[in-house]
Amino acid sequence: MSKWFYGLVVTVICFIGSLVTWYYKAIWLPGFTDYPAAYGQMGDFFGGLLNPVLAFASFLALLYTIQIQSKQLEISAKELKETKEEIAASRKAQEDLSNTQLTQLFENNFFSQMNYIAGIKESFRKKQRDQAHAVLESLENGTPITLAIDMVVSNSPQARMYYSTFLELLRYVDEFMNKSNSWDKASMYYGLLSNLLDDIDCYFLSYIGGMSKYNRMSIDKYERTCNQFGIFKNAYTNDYVDFVEIGVQYFRDNIFYNINKTGLNRSAFELVHVTVS
Repeated sequence: MSKWFYGLVVTVICFIGSLVTWYYKAIWLPGFTDYPAAYGQMGDFFGGLLNPVLAFASFLALLYTIQIQSKQLEISAKELKETKEEIAASRKAQEDLSNTQLTQLFENNFFSQMNYIAGIKESFRKKQRDQAHAVLESLENGTPITLAIDMVVSNSPQARMYYSTFLELLRYVDEFMNKSNSWDKASMYYGLLSNLLDDIDCYFLSYIGGMSKYNRMSIDKYERTCNQFGIFKNAYTNDYVDFVEIGVQYFRDNIFYNINKTGLNRSAFELVHVTVS
């Protein structure tokens, strides 16, 4: 309790003591007790005099109690706020830890799959050139490009595994970005994937990426990802005013196809400025 409250109590006690002393000396001692009826008058006197004083003292005590309760509420509110902040900080720490663990798991799988498809590519690099030649021969014979590429990839387990795994990695990165909201790292992951590709990879993937039999990512999302992150930056292209062609480098009789048929645009090949070939 505060000092002013103690002072109030002492003041009231002293006031009552002084009043009783005065009454005793001035009225009681001179023979007031010879008249029994005067006891009632004495009670009325003390009651009439002390009731307002005690009522006022009770009012002040009530004010003091309200003040104490207000302070306690303020303290409780402050403690509650601090508790909420601690809980929020703890939750954030747990989320950060969870995101860190999620990122570690993702990167372990991501780099493992990258090494896997890099190994596949190394094992059939020469065969891949032969497959590109087979596609070009089919195109020269009038076979539609969709059928020509699909036939070559479908008949090669290594090619089918290589391209399907690459497209699956694109989908895996997209899912991780959406789950962890780590889009600031997206360019790094997609850049590592695009660096795996050479001109033949780009030639095949830019087309079969739009085929659901090879790609489990939605076509719209696949095209948006390729366009946004320049997945086929290593492609061999002819960039004209009205369209872009993609082909295979170092072929004497090169056959290109128009990328407009794939749903991709210049940004997928990092062709920002139009140059007439």
